[in-house]
Amino acid sequence: MNKILLVFISAFFILACNNQTEKPIVEQEHSDIYTEEKLLMDYLYKYHNNEIKHNDYWLLTFRTINICKTCRITPLDTIAKYVISDKGDNLYVLLDNQKEINNMLQYNHKVSCLCGNAKILNQYGIPQLEPLLFHIKNQKVLSVNHYDK
Repeated sequence: MNKILLVFISAFFILACNNQTEKPIVEQEHSDIYTEEKLLMDYLYKYHNNEIKHNDYWLLTFRTINICKTCRITPLDTIAKYVISDKGDNLYVLLDNQKEINNMLQYNHKVSCLCGNAKILNQYGIPQLEPLLFHIKNQKVLSVNHYDK
C-alpha cells in the first residue's frame, strides 16, 4: 500500500512541476521594456502593416477621443509638438481621432499619421490617457517614453 501511495505522490509531483515550467506563448514573447509589446506589434501588423515603411522608427500614441487635451500639467498638444520637433524623421503618430491629423501635419509634413478605431485600440491595450513614444526596430520595442503628466 505504501509503495502505491509513494508512486502516486511522485507522479503528482512530477506533473505539477512540468505544468509550472510551461508558460503561455504570450508571456514568453513580451519584452521587459514594454509588457504589452506583443499586443502592440500584433495591432500594428494587422491594421497598419502597409502604412509603416521603416524598420527603425518612432511611434507616438496620441489618443484624444473623450479625453480633455488641456486638463493635464503638460497639455497633449504640447507633448505632440515636442515629440514631432524632436523625432520628426521616421515618426508615426497613432491617433484615434481623424480630426487630429491636420493638427499633426501642421508641425511637420514628414510625420506619418496612423488612424485607428478607439475601441480596437482599447482591445489591444494601447493606453488612452497617457501618450507613449516607442522606439521600434525590426518589430521590437527598444524603448518607451511615458508622458503621464
